[in-house]
Amino acid sequence: MLSINQLHFSRQGKSVLAVEQWQLEAGNFVGVLGPNGAGKSTFLKLIAGEWHGSGSVSLHGRTLKQWQRKELACHLAVLPQSSQLSLPFTAREVVALGAIPLTANRQTCRALVDEAMKRTHAAQLADALFVELSGGEQQRVQLARALVQLSQAKQPPLLLLDEPISAQDLAQQHAMMQLLRQLAHEQGWGILAVLHDINFAVRYCDQLCLLGSGQLVGHGVPQECINASMIEKLWGYRPQQILTDHGTAIFC
Repeated sequence: MLSINQLHFSRQGKSVLAVEQWQLEAGNFVGVLGPNGAGKSTFLKLIAGEWHGSGSVSLHGRTLKQWQRKELACHLAVLPQSSQLSLPFTAREVVALGAIPLTANRQTCRALVDEAMKRTHAAQLADALFVELSGGEQQRVQLARALVQLSQAKQPPLLLLDEPISAQDLAQQHAMMQLLRQLAHEQGWGILAVLHDINFAVRYCDQLCLLGSGQLVGHGVPQECINASMIEKLWGYRPQQILTDHGTAIFC
C-alpha cells in the first residue's frame, strides 16, 4: 500500500535521510527504530507530506500529489509526538475534529467519536479541557481523533505515529500497542510507528525498519533484523539478550 522510491532529504547541503526503496503492506504494524538523529521523525514527515524531498512516496499506487486533499485525509492520518493545540477545546471536541473529511451525519459522527474514545481508553476524558490533560492523555485523545479520521477509508488507510507510547504508563503502553496491532491485523490498516523501546517493538510489531545516520540499515521481521550485535552497531551499547518462555528475545 505504501511504496517509497529514491527518497532523499537534505538540510543546508547535508544529507539527512536517504532511503532508496521500501514498502509497507496493508495489515502490517511496522516499528521504526534507531538512535537519536537517525532520521526517524524526518522519515515520517516525508511520508506524511509535511516535508518534501526528492524521490517518491506512493499510497495505493498514487503519489501524495495525485490524491485529492479530502480523499487523502480519509486514508492518511498522523499522530505527532506532541500536540500544540491551545484553544479551549474539550477532549471530545478534539476527537470530533477527525470527522472533518467525512461525509457522515451528526449522529453517525457522534457514534464514531464515542467508539474511538472507548477504544483508546479516553472516554472518561470527554468533557475535560484538552490543554489540561497530561501528555499521555493527550496522546490517547489524538489517537482517537485519528481513528475517527480514517474510519470511512475506502482502501486500507495508513496511520503514522511518532513515539505514540512515550508519555503512557506501563498498562497504557501495552493497551495502545495492542490496539495498533489489532487495527493492522483485524482491520487491514497499515501502521508505521516511530518507537524508542526495542522490547515493545519486538513484542508487538510485525516488522521493523532500522535507521542509522539517515540510512536504512535493516528491515524485516523482528527475529531476523534485531539482535545484540545490531543494537551495539546502532546505539553503541551491547545489551544482554534473554529469551522468554515463549521464545521471544528481550534486550536489557
